[in-house]
Amino acid sequence: MKLIANLIFIAIIVSCNGDKDEKSSDLKKQANENQKQTRAAHDKNNSKPRQDKSDEQLFVNMTDSEIADYLKNLASVSRLAPNSQESTKFIAGLKQLLLRKSPEFYEILKVLPPGYFSEMIVQQVFLEGNLEVQGLLATVKNINQDDLSKAALNGGVSSLLVNGEKDLKIDTAVLESLKKQGLSDQNLSALVTMGYQSGEYSLNDVARYISDKNNSIINSMSRILSMDQLRELTLLAYQNGHKLDRTSLKVMAHVFAQADGGEALSWAQKLPQQEGEQAAAAIFTEWMDGDPLAASAYLNQMDKGRIRDVSTLALVKNCIKNKGLEDAKSWATHIDDEELKAQALDIIAKYQQAISKQP
Repeated sequence: MKLIANLIFIAIIVSCNGDKDEKSSDLKKQANENQKQTRAAHDKNNSKPRQDKSDEQLFVNMTDSEIADYLKNLASVSRLAPNSQESTKFIAGLKQLLLRKSPEFYEILKVLPPGYFSEMIVQQVFLEGNLEVQGLLATVKNINQDDLSKAALNGGVSSLLVNGEKDLKIDTAVLESLKKQGLSDQNLSALVTMGYQSGEYSLNDVARYISDKNNSIINSMSRILSMDQLRELTLLAYQNGHKLDRTSLKVMAHVFAQADGGEALSWAQKLPQQEGEQAAAAIFTEWMDGDPLAASAYLNQMDKGRIRDVSTLALVKNCIKNKGLEDAKSWATHIDDEELKAQALDIIAKYQQAISKQP
């Protein structure tokens, strides 16, 4: 089953024998954020300042030392603000030194003041430099300034990706090194996904790079994996000591529930307890909306335990939300955990109190 990512952007309707008119705000925010990230990445990769041919030609006939002197003087009299004539000339000259593999390249980096402007210049130089992988790694290794090294690394990797380098061979040891050197989440995700598609990385390798700090890899891999593979990937992440961010966990739960509620619950029960309970609640909320009879039948057959009680509590909340008071009361009697049952009864009592005040 391909193109699972399309499902991720479906708004989830939460109901229990009632109206289906409330969309999950978490998923809408997730979809909007993914769209913003995609647009931002596209804009960033296509934001090269237009260079006058004279800027390039200016340095062609200069020696390395002449270019270096020119750039040093330029840096001393200009802030090198983005898209200014001075920064455009500086980029052209620094790129010339980079392509010549001149030692002067590293000397010029030393005259750049620390800060965002300098990082932008270096990133743009490497974005336009079109270095091959080994050349990029060798060059970045010799840059001593951490901020500029990261800028160079991400500019170079972005160049490889933008130019459609499909045969990148970066083994996991090198990828791990790149990550430690400051490879961005976006570029890491792209390289991991490309490596999996080429056969360079296994699903377990991919799982090692999943983080609860960002959802780039999950989003990227969901576009190419089947449901079974995606479930396996998320479980491997936890087995490797990593975990999904809260939003991705909830989104995956909804997506899996839409495909097969029973399989989705089997997946949730293999997660660590806290994540499993969160996923189960999301799964039953979604499943009851799509097929309440099947969901109810499955719940009644589940073994007693926290997952079953958490799932039942989710149904109680769902029923109350859709004014199904009697259904909520009935489900509450099936909860064994005292704490969870107390929550369910409290929700029901507050709802009854609210409706008693209505005219």
